[in-house]
Formats: sequence, structure tokens, C-alpha cells
Amino acid sequence: MALKFPVNLVEVVWHDACTDSGWETHDKTNITEELMVTIGFLVARSENVIIIASSLDQESHLMSNSRIKIPVGMIKTIRELSVSYKKEKKVEVPVEVPRN
Repeated sequence: MALKFPVNLVEVVWHDACTDSGWETHDKTNITEELMVTIGFLVARSENVIIIASSLDQESHLMSNSRIKIPVGMIKTIRELSVSYKKEKKVEVPVEVPRN
């Protein structure tokens, strides 16, 4: 059974941007390409940016959290993901109570 979400679940591979601070000589400049992979819910898209969120509220799906805004020019690939499962599992997490 495939899980359905009200917005697309995506994998985005994109070029990271970074900054340095302080005085540095030009011969120590790092020009290595840094690729990032972000997986999340595609909650907004425009001509210039996309916004990916790691969490959606379960009831309305209209609120999201932990968002990242990525400029479209930095994106290498976007791939829509599908999620399926065989059987829903109940996971119980033990809670330890601190003793005084």
C-alpha cells in the first residue's frame, strides 16, 4: 500500500553555498563543489525558489516545520518519492524516569 500525502514528497540534490570569515590567502581558497541531499515535503514553489519542510501537521496538512528555502539555480535534481509499506508497526519507546 502506498502512502498518500497532500503535497509531494521529494528528494532534492543541490549545490551548497558557504561563507568564510577572516583574512585568507588566495592560494588556500577551497573551490570544491559541495552537493547536498534534502528529503522533505515540497510546500511551495516559485520561479526562483522551492521550500521543503521536514514535517507537516497531521490533521490539516496546512502547517509545516523545519523549512529550507533553496534557490532554483542551485538545484541539480528534484525527484518525486513514493512511500509504501507492507504492514503498519506499533513502536513503543520506553521512557525512563530519572530517580532522585
